[in-house]
Amino acid sequence: MLPLWGGGFLVAVCQLATFYYVLGAVLHFVVPAVSPVKGIQEQPRKPGEVARDALNSIGPILVKAAFWTAVETMHTRGISKLYTGPVNSLQEVLYIMLCVVLLDCLHDSWFYWTHRFLHWRLLYKYVHWEHHRSTAPSPFTGYSFHVLEA
Repeated sequence: MLPLWGGGFLVAVCQLATFYYVLGAVLHFVVPAVSPVKGIQEQPRKPGEVARDALNSIGPILVKAAFWTAVETMHTRGISKLYTGPVNSLQEVLYIMLCVVLLDCLHDSWFYWTHRFLHWRLLYKYVHWEHHRSTAPSPFTGYSFHVLEA
């Protein structure tokens, strides 16, 4: 059994890949078999597009695992703090809610501006184009981008 956190890079890769690929497979294969799903794009997917997107997701998963490992290492060495204890008061609940809202706003701003930057001709041509190769998105398209974008 994998720990919820800790364990280093390989454990982080296993956690991320398991979550991403299992959830992606459920959304791609199981949900459409149970309930009709209308695609985002009108044109059908090209042969091999879903497999390509799933394979292209490995690089970003490795990068994310490296960042998780760096955060865990900093916590272990006392350089930063991870909140791992119980939440015992209304003040702590409000603090967590505020952190989630602020981090969501920061992430949205970061994503917007970096995505605009990635559409700059030079970066688009050599880096971001990979993400736009998918003409009909699947659950695996979300992480299907160049490793420099990760």
